[in-house]
Order: sequence, then C-alpha cells, then structure tokens
Amino acid sequence: MGSSKYKIAIIIPYFGRWPEWFGYFLQSCRYNTSVNWFFFTDCKIPEIDREHIRFFQFTLDNFNELASRKTGVKIEIKHPYKLCDLKPAYGDIFAEYLTGFDFWGYGDIDLIYGNFNHFFNEEILTGHDILSNHDEFISGHLCLIRNSPVTVFLYRKDDIYKKAFCDPFYTGFDEQLLKRKFNPNGTGLKARMRSHLKQHINKVAANKMISRMAPAWLKSMVKRKSNTEIRDFTSIVRHYADSEGISVLQRRTFQSDLMLKKLGIKKWEIFWDRGRLISSCMQEDILYFHFILSKLSESFTFEGFELAMDQFSISSSGIRGGSV
Repeated sequence: MGSSKYKIAIIIPYFGRWPEWFGYFLQSCRYNTSVNWFFFTDCKIPEIDREHIRFFQFTLDNFNELASRKTGVKIEIKHPYKLCDLKPAYGDIFAEYLTGFDFWGYGDIDLIYGNFNHFFNEEILTGHDILSNHDEFISGHLCLIRNSPVTVFLYRKDDIYKKAFCDPFYTGFDEQLLKRKFNPNGTGLKARMRSHLKQHINKVAANKMISRMAPAWLKSMVKRKSNTEIRDFTSIVRHYADSEGISVLQRRTFQSDLMLKKLGIKKWEIFWDRGRLISSCMQEDILYFHFILSKLSESFTFEGFELAMDQFSISSSGIRGGSV
C-alpha cells in the first residue's frame, strides 16, 4: 500500500458493544498500514495481528474524567453518541497518546475504508493542516488535523465549545450546528436517528429549492452570515484559518447511502478488493463508503466475517463476502 513520512493516528472512542459489521470495518483498517488506529473501548478486545491497530481498555467514565480534566469543562456524557460533539478536541484529550505523530484524526465506524495513501499522499499532507472529507463543512465521519498547538487547541476559540460540551443533547458542534438538537439518551435511539435523518433529507431538499428561487442579494447575505458567525467547529475553522495561518483542504472523497438517496439512486454497490474501494455508480475509487442510513434498516444484513476475506461488496441489502 505504500508509506508516508508522516505519522497519522485516528482516534476512535467506542463504548457498549461492537456492531455486527465491525469485522469488515477492521479489515479495511488492516490494509491501511500507513495509518495508526487507536480504539478506546470497554468492548471485547479483538484478536488482531497488526501493530498499527491498537486497543486501549477504557470506559465512558474514564473518558468523562479525562475530557473534563483536559478541556476544563465538566463532561458528563451518558450515551456514546454525544461523543461526536467532542471530536475536534480529541487531539487535546488524547494528547499523551499522540506524541511523535504528525497528524491526528477522528472518524466513525459505520463505514468501510479504501486506500488512504491514494487520497492523502505526502504532497497533500505537506501542504495542509486540516483535511476534511466534505466540501461543504468539516466532516465528522473523517477529518485529519496537524498535531500542532495551533490546530490542536483550535476548538477552544470563542469558548463556544463549553456550551456544546455541557449540553446533554448532540448539538452538531463537530460539523455544523443543528437547528434541532438530537437527544442521544435513553431507549429508541434507532427510531430517533431515523427521524433525525429524515428531517435532514427534507431540509436539504428545501434548501435546494430556496437556493433556486432566492434572488442573488439574498444568497450573498446568507453566505456572508454563514462565513462569519461562530457557532461550531466548521465556522471556527473558516473564521480563523487565515489569521492563524492554517491551510484547509475540503474535498469530497467518499460516498454514502445518504448522498445516493438524495441523488435518487436506489440501486448501488460498493466493491472492496484488498484495500481498494470502488463505487459502481461512479466507477471510481473512493476513500470510504458511509452506510449511515442502511445500518438502521432491519433488511441490512451481514454475512459472517472471516479474517481471510480479501474481497467483499456493500449494497442496500448488506455486506457480502466473496469475489467482486
């Protein structure tokens, strides 16, 4: 797969129980040997024969205590989904694990990775301090940040992080502030997530219609406001990048079932082949595929994962091993 002079660590705290697809996710990490994967978890530690994948026994209480001490905010997370708000602070919270690393990052596990080196080569890493995998906002499902004081503590600008971290609801601080906060606590989480995503899809459709109908002066006003108002990590990055000398790269390197749904594409298939990920829709390599919607469906199933699998496919019906 190649190597880079830069050392990268992806930080993933995860509590509760590994999802059914975790073996497939971990397999895609195994092939990305240029990236170090650090899992902080109270789940059963998998047997893994790769030095670049490490598991640390950790509880949610351990996280709350460490995050409170590092951020200076009383962190009392009760449901792991709320962790998303704190992703931009992981470089600060887990600093002791990141000594000697050039970049740190955060991401989700409801996805499958392709080839990191294909999208993050030395030239790209040399020229940028924050690398987001979405062209419209700083992506919570994967973002790389240079391990320097300027970017590690960037989340602290304007103290808005304190309100977001203390809020028991998920606010969207890691990406874009939500108009309606999402409650991650209690039972029925899947149902709430389905409702939340449905609202998001409807909001995107409405925004597109407004954009087509709105006069130019209104569009410019909305754009100016979104670029100046400090309310989440995306707006912090936009506001302070120039003054702090931070080079930001935002580009869409992934696909998701949510994106395909917005495009009206119902039949799709993603092929993973020995570390390479190919979309049948676009016939091109992608960095990762995010099955954010499909995982909530009862019909999305998984074949029993085997470590020897070097090929599998993802579709709206689930993940299947075998020749692609």
